[in-house]
Amino acid sequence: MGRLDAVVLGAAGSRDPRALLTVDLVADALGARLGMPCRAGYASGVGEPVGQVVDDFRTGGAVTIGYASLFLANGRLPDRATEGARAAGAQVLAAPLSDAPEIATLVGIRIDAATRYGDS
Repeated sequence: MGRLDAVVLGAAGSRDPRALLTVDLVADALGARLGMPCRAGYASGVGEPVGQVVDDFRTGGAVTIGYASLFLANGRLPDRATEGARAAGAQVLAAPLSDAPEIATLVGIRIDAATRYGDS
């Protein structure tokens, strides 16, 4: 399989617009890191469903679409998001982050920042 044309970042979803904005910012950062369009898609809540985002990319001309999971572990919502991506035709499906050592590093950084500066 060749280079991806676009990536959908799957997340849980929320009714809180601030939560959706946070995931949108992560999707923007991932797209910049990968050098391709990336949008958030959701398993629940009011955000746009994963499958719809895959369809939108396809309608916009993307041929090879990947799905990246923002979930930490397997479960009902990650499964729903992955299945939505698969059903809509995403060809590359990444598993939840799971036991990636970078997660522990990031949590440590966040704890350190909260200890030093307080939590915003």
